[in-house]
Parts: sequence; C-alpha cells; structure tokens
Amino acid sequence: MYKNHNLHWFAIRTTYCREFLLKKQLEEKEIQTFIPMRYELIITDEQQKYVEVPAIHNLIFIRSTRLFLDEYQARRDGVPMYYMFDSVTKQPVVVRDSDMDAFIRVTQLCNKNLLYLKDNIEKFNSNPKVRVMDGQFAGAEGYVVRIRRDRKVVLVLDGIIAVAISGIHHSLLQIIE
Repeated sequence: MYKNHNLHWFAIRTTYCREFLLKKQLEEKEIQTFIPMRYELIITDEQQKYVEVPAIHNLIFIRSTRLFLDEYQARRDGVPMYYMFDSVTKQPVVVRDSDMDAFIRVTQLCNKNLLYLKDNIEKFNSNPKVRVMDGQFAGAEGYVVRIRRDRKVVLVLDGIIAVAISGIHHSLLQIIE
C-alpha cells in the first residue's frame, strides 16, 4: 500500500531496548530496517567470546514513507517509536539512500574493526572530505580524522552516528571538497 513512492530512510528511537521488536514488527509488513551492530567481548569464568549487540541501543533506521510511520506511531499496539529531529529544520531526520547504502555496506563488511562515534560528530565536517576509490569500501565518502594515533576515514550519517574505518591506504582516497 505504501510501497514505491516517497520511500526514505528515517532515523528512529525506541525505548527500553525494543529496537529488535520494532524491527520484527516492521519486517512482517515488508518494511526495510537496519540496526547498526558491533561486537562486544563477553568474559565468563570458562571462556570469552564476542557477541553482536546494537552499536547504539534504541536506534533503528527504517526505510518507509512518512505517512506509514505516522500511522504506525499513532497505533496503540505497536512498539513506541520516536523520530529523531534535525535541530535546524525541526523536521524528522531523513538519510539519503546513497549515504545509508554506504553506511550499511561498511558496517556489515568489517564489524569487528569499526569504531562507532555518537558524540560531537559535527566536528568532523571541518576535516577534508574524501571518497574511497577502490577496494571493499569503494564509493564510501567520509572525513579523514586522527583517532587514537591512527588515521581513519569517518562516515557520518546526518549528525546521528558516525563510524570510523581504519586500514584504508591514503592512495585509495580522493579529496572531494
């Protein structure tokens, strides 16, 4: 009913770590969702293992229409969800498809070596903007930043979340600003 017109990626917040429940309900309605994940080391008496957990609890990206999400939000039987708003326009944050595609591709390729950043990510905009020209991250755009004595490429999603990638050789980067 809502397919094929005005589909956008929206940044949505849930409460009480219910992002997976919301994801399940929406995917049953054939709505595309994405939860950024990271690995966390769990140490017990007998062993240590890495477990996949949300990079930022209560954050989910939903590709849908604003109309569908407004109607879903008004329902009483759904998981409570809240738009993330742009501080300037006071409108829900909409992530461009190309930015979201690059973000999903990067976060799914090398999950163990990523560093997620969620605070003060606006400061990266003053750094040189680059495009990765070759390799598994080809086409991804971000900023060159020195973090923990290592030069990384940081992909920023509209002030919501950023992910730092290490190990990209400078010869694979093209300055685009």
